[in-house]
Amino acid sequence: MSLTSLKVAITGASGFVGRNAAAYLAQEGIDVTAVVRPAKEKMLEELGAKVKIIEDIAAEGADVVEELVDVFVGQDAVIHLTYISDYDLKNFERRNTIANQNVINAAMRAGVKKFITNSGLGVAAFGRKKETTNGYFRMKKRLEEDLVKAWHTTGMRYVIFRPSYIVGKDDEITPTLVQKIRSREPILVIGNGRYRIQPIFVRDVMKIYSMCLMSRDFDNQIFDLVGPKRISYVDYIKLLGKIIQREPLVEYIPKAEAVRRKVEFGLNENEIDVLMSDETGNEKMLQKTFDLQLTPLEKALEKISGEIV
Repeated sequence: MSLTSLKVAITGASGFVGRNAAAYLAQEGIDVTAVVRPAKEKMLEELGAKVKIIEDIAAEGADVVEELVDVFVGQDAVIHLTYISDYDLKNFERRNTIANQNVINAAMRAGVKKFITNSGLGVAAFGRKKETTNGYFRMKKRLEEDLVKAWHTTGMRYVIFRPSYIVGKDDEITPTLVQKIRSREPILVIGNGRYRIQPIFVRDVMKIYSMCLMSRDFDNQIFDLVGPKRISYVDYIKLLGKIIQREPLVEYIPKAEAVRRKVEFGLNENEIDVLMSDETGNEKMLQKTFDLQLTPLEKALEKISGEIV
């Protein structure tokens, strides 16, 4: 199938990954419909996407599912990237679970052929490791299970990715770190900072999404979405400093203090666990499966840091 003949709806299209997906796929000639909350539409229209506004994708009841069905009818695929952060852990898990189920149910009812989404790299360790046994990973595990059920029920094919950390000039962490290093502001690191991440460049992620849209070779599979380098969080900060030629100031704080100051960090307890989970994946399998040479981390960060104002 040609990319230019595809119609794709993206939920969570105003987030970091969603914005990049909408822009990349629209540039490839795909008919992109961005599903966003109110006041987010202008941003997506400028990227070349059609925009559909859903007030609250995590609302309970049939109305929101009906709204989503109307959006999804005629779409070849849904890329589901909605993520709702909340400092209340019960509300956090509940709302994300409802949002996931609403989108899956609507996609099935609309006759969508393929469903692509991001899960979590620690799902495989759920129940076996403290940092991955929480509401975040429970919600992601349920998402995966619901998609398998949907395939058995309606034949809607799925591709599930378990990302480590997707990096880009407007990602959730890197711009803040770069700005703090440049301004000589101390960077607070939770615990010893030795927990590893495996960053993957957002441009590589977009290429992979595009291949999944074009081909059925990757259907009904789960992939680790990870970059070519495993690096501790504190070494990631130091690498950024090396690239912009500034020495970062790092201060270490206990996890319990970080939890007390979660609003300052912008992370709830589950999200702190995700950061500290030390989960890594199989980048060689990802490269082999998609026949793609992943961008080296240093090269990605050089590009990113040069674009951050």
